[in-house]
Amino acid sequence: MILAIAEPSVPASDAATMEAVSCAVQISAIRSSTVILASAGKDFEEFRNAEGVRLPCDVVLIEGQSLAHYNAEGYAAAITGLIDHLNPTEIVIAGTSRGGDLAPYLAMRISAAYISVVTGVRGEGGSPVYTRPCWHGKMEMDVVSRRERTVVSVQPGAFSAAPLVGDERFHVERFPVSVALTATEPEGTLAVSQGDDTGLANAEVIVSAGRGIGNRENLSLLMELASLFPRSALGASRPVCDYGWLPYGRQVGQTGRRVSPRLYIACGISGSMQHLAGMRSSAHIVAVNNDRDAPIFRHAHAGVVEDCATFIRVFLDLVKERENGKATQSEEI
Repeated sequence: MILAIAEPSVPASDAATMEAVSCAVQISAIRSSTVILASAGKDFEEFRNAEGVRLPCDVVLIEGQSLAHYNAEGYAAAITGLIDHLNPTEIVIAGTSRGGDLAPYLAMRISAAYISVVTGVRGEGGSPVYTRPCWHGKMEMDVVSRRERTVVSVQPGAFSAAPLVGDERFHVERFPVSVALTATEPEGTLAVSQGDDTGLANAEVIVSAGRGIGNRENLSLLMELASLFPRSALGASRPVCDYGWLPYGRQVGQTGRRVSPRLYIACGISGSMQHLAGMRSSAHIVAVNNDRDAPIFRHAHAGVVEDCATFIRVFLDLVKERENGKATQSEEI
């Protein structure tokens, strides 16, 4: 049996949870096994009444007084009780900030193998072979677990978060636990301010800046490029925000915004897995980078190997020439 763990403290249909289930389903096909989704601390009726949630598996709700707010100690102890009861071969957790905190702690607690930031899985001899990035995303490696149990954390955006084929009225069971916290005490959750509305959530076209744009002054070129499209927005990679060139509210990535525009133009962005986690689901990805070996090109639908500022200036000049040509033709008519 394969056990997927729901993302704590978010709605039942959260993308991170759906991605973990998608990965678990692929593993179950290799194992010829079944999938169960476990959720700690959620309300029973949330899963019963959530509109549009479709799952190809049943749900077990882990209930206990120590699970009202997420903490690794309490959640790991509660999930360990369920693992002892169900005896799964794999435990799949989304590689979010909470998942990245929980997964290695849980693996240590149950003496399981731990394979992080998994981006793909295939079968070989009836066993799963996991693909994960290495060397800052410049290469990929295949990993096979030799333990009876394996904890897998899924790279956000690597697996489909679309509604899965399944029963809307999936079976939900309660699994009560009694967990006493001895090493930690949660004191609540602080929301991180995202700043003013940047338009990223509803943009059809996003032009994103990476450190490869060279300097803050070149942001004006990206803004002019974005202005060519209706419903566009300016995004950024983590380094650009760290440099202070743009506010963190514009950051796209695992620790920033997750976006799915019709067109995503990555300018001077190398393509780390953290950034890909925030924009991988874009319908069309165009990458502009002067490093032909940049990882972003492996995920782009179209790529331009050129200095970003040089390319954008040439592109803007061509657009202006075309518009001037149309105006001249209109005047002649």
